[in-house]
Amino acid sequence: MVDILNQMAREYVNHEANALRGYVSEEKLAPIILNIAFLREIECMMHKNLIDTQNLIKGNLNLKDVENSCKIIKKFITKNEVIRGVISDIFLEFINEQSEKLKDIVHISNGYVFENVENYGELFNEILYYINNRYLDITPKSINRLISEILKNEPAKTIYDGAMGSGTLINEVQKYHKEAHVYGQDISGNMVNFYKMMLILEGKIEKLDNIKVGNTITQPAFLDGEMVKKFDIVVSNPPIMVKGYGFDIIQQDKYNRFYRGVPSKQSSDFAFLTHFVESIDKNGVGVLLVPGGVLFRSGKEGIIRESIINENLIDSVILLPSNMLCNTAIQMNLLIIRKNKKDKDILFIDASKYFKKEGRLSVLTDEYISKIVDIYNRRESEKKFSNLVEVSGVVENDYNLSVQRYVKLEERKEIDLKQVTKEISIIEKSLFEVHRKLDEILG
Repeated sequence: MVDILNQMAREYVNHEANALRGYVSEEKLAPIILNIAFLREIECMMHKNLIDTQNLIKGNLNLKDVENSCKIIKKFITKNEVIRGVISDIFLEFINEQSEKLKDIVHISNGYVFENVENYGELFNEILYYINNRYLDITPKSINRLISEILKNEPAKTIYDGAMGSGTLINEVQKYHKEAHVYGQDISGNMVNFYKMMLILEGKIEKLDNIKVGNTITQPAFLDGEMVKKFDIVVSNPPIMVKGYGFDIIQQDKYNRFYRGVPSKQSSDFAFLTHFVESIDKNGVGVLLVPGGVLFRSGKEGIIRESIINENLIDSVILLPSNMLCNTAIQMNLLIIRKNKKDKDILFIDASKYFKKEGRLSVLTDEYISKIVDIYNRRESEKKFSNLVEVSGVVENDYNLSVQRYVKLEERKEIDLKQVTKEISIIEKSLFEVHRKLDEILG
């Protein structure tokens, strides 16, 4: 069924995008396509009595009436506070300024048999994933699936992501924890609304209050007294090396998160890492997607990493293939943190060679995900793939958590580790700066 939804999502996005090009800028394509898909799916759910039309969603939404679609959509949005709360300003601007083009994309959406879909949240999720490869910056589906499988058997009443974006990661993790309460925050209102749309389509309107907009580092939304709230499962793909993350504000952090040390002013990486470590409950687990620099950088960041390692909080580090993310070529890692860890060892897994190519991006297949999860669950060393290392061994290696330091894929000549670490850090920062300037040029 997922394959059918995936195919429908691909065709739908391509068809709508082709119709919109030349009429709106590239950065507006995703919000417009997602908003019209959301309304089309709401229409189908109302006709099939899959949503409460007496109390939550009211009025009539008949997008088959293409000629009057602009008036119908405006009236429907105005009448429903829940719907109005998630509709993008970009979409509202579009229907006000280009009502004729709206008719075209409504007509296109009517050509897809959304009426036959059984799970509208899943369809919306597939549309999100496909748009990710073109217009959005969200965690790739295969990484989300890997994290979800790793956490499959973890007991959880609460799940949290403080840099949730459009919520695809937290949505994937919840599939194995359907009774868990989900909490999420992100600085982008548009991205948060995409996840709220998914919740509405899944009939979970009552869950919307647990999803907040805001800066997680300077204004965490979920608190327990004067401390940040603790959760059973914490997952996130936080932004990489952001400079303006709120360094000046956290010098006097009133939530007492940074007692291990204040992160670097130049990068948000350890600000997010520290926040998420403090958000994990005493028996909880966290899985974070981090760049390689987090595993070896020195200075203020090195001091924080040393403290986390000495507290025996690092459960595992998994090196992923390069070119998995749309917005950066930086190779990423899964950093798994466990609060109730008893064994004083760390499992290192090198999954960098386990991928297939889909266009220019690397993707983890189901087979590769199963292999990684199997060795993670067995917690064993396997030649050229994994190594279970005593924490003392990591301490002897200057608290360096780089996977390739512990998993040898081939015989290597002795190298000056400090010099190579310095060069990698310089290259990583330069590459990030190139991507930042490219983003500025492209708007």
